[in-house]
Amino acid sequence: MSQSQNHRDVHRVPHKVYARFGTAYPEYKGEVVNLSPGGLLIQSGTVFPVNTLLVIELHFPGNKKTFVRGEVVRTPSEDPETGGMGISLTTVSEDYLTYLQSFYIV
Repeated sequence: MSQSQNHRDVHRVPHKVYARFGTAYPEYKGEVVNLSPGGLLIQSGTVFPVNTLLVIELHFPGNKKTFVRGEVVRTPSEDPETGGMGISLTTVSEDYLTYLQSFYIV
């Protein structure tokens, strides 16, 4: 197991969710391809450097959306296998945790 995998949450859910994200407000488009209580993976044509703090707007089924905040911990150049930005969440909403509960991982 690689060092970057050691820092990932054990219970990641492979699930696609539309996302918008940015440093000050969510201005860039992407897709979350897996998520967990402590992190998520965003695939997008826009990539921020490691240690960048992001605000992320997630769009759940049923026209529900919520906001979380996180820090970029991996980029596609550092982890080409995933092809996305690994985000360590620093702030999660109650709606985010409720959504994860539907997968029995919280």
